Amino acid sequence: MQNAKWDIRVLRNNKMPVPKNIVDTMIAAYCLGLGKQEVRDEETYGDAGMIGGLGLKYLARRHLGMQMSTWQETKDHPEMIPEYNAKDSVATYLLWEKWNEKLPKFFWEIDMPLLGTIMAMEDRGISIDPRFLHNFT
Repeated sequence: MQNAKWDIRVLRNNKMPVPKNIVDTMIAAYCLGLGKQEVRDEETYGDAGMIGGLGLKYLARRHLGMQMSTWQETKDHPEMIPEYNAKDSVATYLLWEKWNEKLPKFFWEIDMPLLGTIMAMEDRGISIDPRFLHNFT
């Protein structure tokens, strides 16, 4: 998956099973230091970009040489949606194939196992102690 947290939420919201062994190419790119760290630009990101260069369109262009349409370019053209979806799937798979063997141990032992915990924290929120935090301001 690319941006697995989004995909997992979509699956859950549609009452579909969530696979047990999930890997996320967005987190993989971050762990490998492959995200773009420059200011956002329209060529790279289009309308729906991600700051930090971890979005699929940027990663596919930079690491696979694939030019991909943005959702903004596609959404009003139903005939283009199957190809758009297919390219997203192919790019995600090819990035995974390229990076799988290079991933550090912490990707497997920390980042992926914590994905569910992080999602639960995002969904429910976490308690904070404002007085304790005030000591750091």
